[in-house]
Amino acid sequence: MKFRTKTVLGVMLIQTVLLSVLVLSVLSQMRSSLRQQIELRANVTAQLVAAAARDPMVSYDVSTLKSLVTDLLASGQVAFVDFLDDRGRSMVTAGTGSGPPVSMPDLSGENLLTRDVLIKVAGNDYGHVRFGIRLDEMTELLELVKRKTVAMALGVMVAVAVFSLFLGKLLTRRLNELTAASHQIAAGNLSHQIDEQGNDELADTARSFNQMSGRLQQRNQELLAAQHSLSALNATLEQRVAERTAALQETSQRLQAEQERSLQAEKMASLGRMVAGFAHEVNTPVGIAVGAVSQAREVVKELGACLRQEEVTEEDLLSRLHTLEDVSELALNNLRRTADLVHRFKRTAVDQTSEQMRPFELAEVVEDVMKSLRNEFKNTPIRFEVDCAGCQTLYGPAGIVAQLLVNLMQNSRLHAFAAGTVGGCIRIQARTGSDTVSICYADDGAGMAAETLAHIFEPFYTTARGQGGTGLGMYIAHNLVTQGLRGSIACHSAPGQGTRFDITFPLQQVTSFIQQP
Repeated sequence: MKFRTKTVLGVMLIQTVLLSVLVLSVLSQMRSSLRQQIELRANVTAQLVAAAARDPMVSYDVSTLKSLVTDLLASGQVAFVDFLDDRGRSMVTAGTGSGPPVSMPDLSGENLLTRDVLIKVAGNDYGHVRFGIRLDEMTELLELVKRKTVAMALGVMVAVAVFSLFLGKLLTRRLNELTAASHQIAAGNLSHQIDEQGNDELADTARSFNQMSGRLQQRNQELLAAQHSLSALNATLEQRVAERTAALQETSQRLQAEQERSLQAEKMASLGRMVAGFAHEVNTPVGIAVGAVSQAREVVKELGACLRQEEVTEEDLLSRLHTLEDVSELALNNLRRTADLVHRFKRTAVDQTSEQMRPFELAEVVEDVMKSLRNEFKNTPIRFEVDCAGCQTLYGPAGIVAQLLVNLMQNSRLHAFAAGTVGGCIRIQARTGSDTVSICYADDGAGMAAETLAHIFEPFYTTARGQGGTGLGMYIAHNLVTQGLRGSIACHSAPGQGTRFDITFPLQQVTSFIQQP
């Protein structure tokens, strides 16, 4: 739709709305005025009829009432008159039309207004008179005004439409010039100019358009010069980009290799700390066993000496045999304890250095890790609470689960409990559902700030750089869960509120009730 058409339609729509409001307002005011006049006429006529009919009604003078009726009908404004006595019987009736009394006339189709006046004298009811007033004259006057008003409105609409067409033609001529010039510039003719005659807004627009055209031509020349420069630069840019890309790829590969070595070193360091703790734990039962065996050897020597004597009492022999039995029992118990420690350490160490799939009990893995780290926690006021009730037998990489728990426990000791100098509790709760395994690891230590929490799983991020922290513990834990177990890990913490890790991984990834051969 053209701009001129839109302008004309818009102006006509606005004037139609305004004229409609004006016509409706005029008709409403005239209707109100006519209503008031008719009401006034009806009330005055009612008072006059009541005054003139009072004496004839009291005396029951029918001839006088007929004369009054004739005068009322002769005026041409009264359509009918009906005098009724106090019992409702008709005394005099003339004219046509009837209907119940109404308080306001209805000019939308009714041509008759009725009134019913009660005749009372000294408080006595002598009857009533009922008459109707014609509304034809008022209705015709209202229709005449309506027609004239509508005719005037149509005339104004036609005049405004003609003016709108002229104005639209004037505007669109200049706009068409601007449009044609825009097409010339779009086609590449940046030197095209348009006529700037006049001092109105359209002339200002034309001048602005010519200025824009000149600036575009200048800018186009600058762009052409820059394009030539870029063409010369592109000749060598591809080679430089290829060289930089190769260098970046090499650097990225070195960084990935170094990161992998750092991760392996951190795993081995963790295993080394476990080895040191294991050696310290094993030293005690082995030392006791060695001492017991040494004492048993001495007792055996004493028994040999007693047997070489010519006389020996039964009491001496029984005493030494009892001693030999006690030290042997002591040595056996400590050797069994040592064997249990060796078995658990071997199982944990092998699991952590491999991803071998095997059946395992989650509670057993937790206990093995706790015993492997006993040397790190035994002289600290940190206690453990473990709840793995109802967990199914799992089948999968037990080493990944063990390494995950080792990293979490060591992280709690170092950060949550200030390297074991602050007391607290570590709670490990595990549950197996229909298709998932859920582990909730929590401590009531120092917690961490929101900034630290946001970077908790990033590599080489640590708040204890000077205390032996490498920033890889939680990064490794995150990789173990997301890549090794195909699950998810989320951390929740606040300063002074402790830290909680929610770990979830699919049951089918690590559980199977099919025993491997």
